[in-house]
Amino acid sequence: MDVMADLTEELDVLERELHSRVGDVLELARQTPPAGTPAWIALMASVGVEPLGLRRREQALRSGFQFHRGALPVEVRMVLERIRDDVSTRSRTVTEPADALTGETARAYVESFHRRLDELVETRLQDYVDTIKPATSLNAIFANAMASTKKFTAEGSGSQTKTCDCCGAGRPADTDLRTCAFCGTPFFRQ
Repeated sequence: MDVMADLTEELDVLERELHSRVGDVLELARQTPPAGTPAWIALMASVGVEPLGLRRREQALRSGFQFHRGALPVEVRMVLERIRDDVSTRSRTVTEPADALTGETARAYVESFHRRLDELVETRLQDYVDTIKPATSLNAIFANAMASTKKFTAEGSGSQTKTCDCCGAGRPADTDLRTCAFCGTPFFRQ
């Protein structure tokens, strides 16, 4: 029996399942209005994620860009993280017994698999946010250019607002300062 072939086949099956599940989640999320639907809430429950409470949902809606379609990115993040964690846990049952039996090639394959798992949430969430963002109009582009044109003044500089790398939402004073209230992305990477 070829341990390396079995290991790669089992991890490939897990990865295909992961991408299928993530694809299904993102498809339903795109079709879900920001207020949620029974189907979205059922999907969240099926992976063990609680929907946001009313106060936190309103806070998330105020903190992000104005959008009219798609589930809240912070809820999508929670679902993606739960699926990733589930697949990661299941992958350990495949990789731990094989650790003692395999060489460097197998370890490199397993490390590559876990690296893809680690990157999955951020990349797929960014893709999702990009699909639900409203299109930028030409007027908005010119308004942004005018607003961001450097203005010289004799006064000292004011404070700058930290924005989310994923969705561009500002960090309001009344929110958790560590993560974006709209999509859940950490403001400060470690």
